[in-house]
Amino acid sequence: MYVDQMITEYFMTKNGYGYSIIRDGTVNIVPEDKNIHDPSVLYFILDDSLAIRDLNFYYRDKEYLNASTKHFLKQFD
Repeated sequence: MYVDQMITEYFMTKNGYGYSIIRDGTVNIVPEDKNIHDPSVLYFILDDSLAIRDLNFYYRDKEYLNASTKHFLKQFD
């Protein structure tokens, strides 16, 4: 999904629709009365060791993978 506004993306994350990568300036511009610092949202600095996660990609063994998908998956070998 593509969201045009960074603050909309943040509130979608806050409401449990997934995760987002936003710059810290976006978090800092929202007024305190909007309760942006919700404890259900976790913040990680991208250079931090806590931001590193294992990724697993699943696809059917005999399923056709186009060239762009193969190139994408090759980056993680």
